[in-house]
Amino acid sequence: MRALEQIALHLRNRRLLSFDEIRELLRLGLLPPLPPEETDELCDHRAGLRHQAREAQLTTQEQQAEHLDNLSDQLSAAPQKKQRGRRGAQNVKGDKPQRANTQTIQKISDQLSRSSRDHSHVSPLVMLARQFAPCHSANEAIQVLLRQNQDSLRTLVDRTLSSEEWPGNDPAERPRDLRGWFSSKAAEQAQRKWARHLGLNNHVIVSPTTQMQLALIPPGAFQMGALDSEKPAACDDEFPRHWVRISQPFFMGVVPVTQREFEQICGDNPSLRKREYWPVNQVSWHRAQEFCSELSRRDRRTYRLPTEAEWEYACRAGTTTPFTFGLTLSSDVANYQADHVYGMGGKGVYRLTPIDVGSLGAANAFGLYDVHGNVWEWCDDFYAEYPSAPQFDPLGPMNGTLRVMRGGGWESIPSKCRSGARVAANEDFRRSDLGFRIVLPEMVYSERP
Repeated sequence: MRALEQIALHLRNRRLLSFDEIRELLRLGLLPPLPPEETDELCDHRAGLRHQAREAQLTTQEQQAEHLDNLSDQLSAAPQKKQRGRRGAQNVKGDKPQRANTQTIQKISDQLSRSSRDHSHVSPLVMLARQFAPCHSANEAIQVLLRQNQDSLRTLVDRTLSSEEWPGNDPAERPRDLRGWFSSKAAEQAQRKWARHLGLNNHVIVSPTTQMQLALIPPGAFQMGALDSEKPAACDDEFPRHWVRISQPFFMGVVPVTQREFEQICGDNPSLRKREYWPVNQVSWHRAQEFCSELSRRDRRTYRLPTEAEWEYACRAGTTTPFTFGLTLSSDVANYQADHVYGMGGKGVYRLTPIDVGSLGAANAFGLYDVHGNVWEWCDDFYAEYPSAPQFDPLGPMNGTLRVMRGGGWESIPSKCRSGARVAANEDFRRSDLGFRIVLPEMVYSERP
């Protein structure tokens, strides 16, 4: 897909910023902090902006100016530096826009500026800033352009916050968010209500290319991390337990990506033992990103890996127990090293291999299979210790060396398969019990019946 077509897909003729874009601006420190009187008037669904704005205020204008100068120096010194030796979402074979350099970004910005009279040309640049994150020179160029358009950014944000068109402006039209513990019946009802609210006939959608299914995950708040009762099995980085708000619905793969689907999209199968419906494994974070990018191009959607918060929220599905199925884990519902026990549970069958995705027939309240065991699943986030303060749509740190993995695999002992268990590895790490599943933000799903 050409770069301008990709931008048009994100913009979708909108005249407003999305909530995600405003949050991204604040996270990148590119948006002037919102005044208190403005943030106080935001409805509950925007409450996290106050927290993000306060964080943005920690960076002084002098620091921002110094950072901008540093970026400008770097860009002028190496304006066309290419990224080499990395295979990821930004370096897909045959997808030249993913190798965008600073001149490409400048050209895109100029074309958007000439064609737009309402400042909306900066909106797709916000989305591109995250998409091109691994391509440092392009990402820095985008951020410089955004800083040069501070007036346009401010105009767009003001218009968005005051507009009646913005999703969620009328709380009466928005289904109630889930919160804390909720039953499987409540989860199913929320999925149906949100499907109707979004104009869908079903809460499960299908990829046109691969026919993989993705379930609608309603927004809500939950406590992320392990309970004290899970010690000593729980590691220190699973604490402190803290509230997290997922403000928007999203779609998540019902099962991990299979070997058949990966080969169909990427042209090869890196798994050691080949089985069509086993989860793909021996796949690095970069290869997972490559899959998301290529499937996005074919389906004309924007798939990605889940954030760590999205993953745990979807896995727990309203539960507060160590596992989505309760206090213990059984080989009847999960594929793991079942000759070990957890809590009062008994031993089970240790299968010694992956198994077909979803073959045990045990789904959680959101209809997701294999959230415990079979394969670890990559998340989008860089690894970091948890904050103690409540979080609003957390994206993880902007920089790091390790990426998060969740869920446990067929070689894992049960304590590593808990909903709150987390490990991390570098982006090139591969192993025979490591795969991934994908998500699709609701804001980019446009095929309404």
